[in-house]
Amino acid sequence: MNLLANAVKFTDAGGQVSLDWGAAAPPEEATRLDRGAPWLKVRVIDTGIGIPPERLDELFAPFGQIHDPERGRGGTGLGLAISRDLARLMGGDITVRSEPGVGSTFSLWLRAAP
Repeated sequence: MNLLANAVKFTDAGGQVSLDWGAAAPPEEATRLDRGAPWLKVRVIDTGIGIPPERLDELFAPFGQIHDPERGRGGTGLGLAISRDLARLMGGDITVRSEPGVGSTFSLWLRAAP
């Protein structure tokens, strides 16, 4: 829910937010996952404002935010940190790819049932 809420919050009117899911093996290199296990990958894709590559790690730090004072789209900076921690506690992960002015893709990885 947090990934979808953020996608909507940071996508201007007329933009797009989409959700897809499916089995994925092996996981992307950016994840901290066992390469041999079957995985479910849930992606939230938006055409929002995007994030500079050098600032992506800040997203997952508690209280870390990439401020957007012109658009007034702040928050506490806890949602992504908590979401990633929960995913990792369940043996999964959350990754992000983003480009300023193009949008972002957040991927939630969860171990698939055998």
